[in-house]
Amino acid sequence: MLKTGEGKTHIIQCWGGGAQGICLIIHPILALTADQVLKFTKDPTDMELSKPTTWTMPQLLYFKKIIAKMKRLKPSTTNTMFLFCSPQFLANTTPFLNVVLRAAIGCTLRNVIADKVHLFVIHGLSFREEIRKLNVVFYKPVFSQKFPPIFIALTATMSKSNLKQLLHLTTIYFPDRSKLWGGGEAFEQHNISLSQHCGSEYNAQLDLLASYLLPLLIQKH
Repeated sequence: MLKTGEGKTHIIQCWGGGAQGICLIIHPILALTADQVLKFTKDPTDMELSKPTTWTMPQLLYFKKIIAKMKRLKPSTTNTMFLFCSPQFLANTTPFLNVVLRAAIGCTLRNVIADKVHLFVIHGLSFREEIRKLNVVFYKPVFSQKFPPIFIALTATMSKSNLKQLLHLTTIYFPDRSKLWGGGEAFEQHNISLSQHCGSEYNAQLDLLASYLLPLLIQKH
C-alpha cells in the first residue's frame, strides 16, 4: 500500500521482470490501464483490446499473436510477458481466460497483480458482476494449483472491511506478514494495525517487497 506516485508501477516492473514468465496485471479502469502501458513501453504499435465484438482486423490479429506467444512459453523461459486486462475482459473473453488457465497449470503464469484493488472491492460489491464471476472462473482454479502464481494487490488506500471483502471476492487470504506499507500515518484513519514499515523511497520499498517474495519464489521452483 503506497500513496499515488510513490512507486507501485516500479514494483510491477521490477518484480515481473525478475520472476519472468507471464505477469498478468488486472486493472479495473481502462483509462488508467492505458497510462500504465505507456509507462512500460513507448511502442506506438501497442494496441488496447476492449470488447472483442468491436475489434478491427489488426486488433484481432494482434490478439491471436498474444495467445500464440502465451502458448509457446515454457516453464524455463527467461522472458517476461506483461499482460494488462480489465476484470470484464478476463471474465468474458473465453479464449484469453482459457490460455491464462493453461499457463497457470503449466507454471508459466508467475504473477497476478491486481492494481487499484480498492476499486475491485467497490465495483465488485456493486455494479461489476464480472469481478464476482472471476472468483469461480479464475481465482479458484488458478490458486488451487500445486504451484500457484504469486498474487500482489496494489492500492493507495484500504480499510479492514475492504480486506475482508477482498478475501470474499478472490478467495485469497492476506496474512499480516504479507502486508507492506509505505507509511503508517496515512492508514491510521482506517484503524489498521501495521505489520511492516518502510520509507517512500523506491529502493527501500522494492527491497522490502523482494525480501518477502524471493523466498516464496525459491521455495516454488
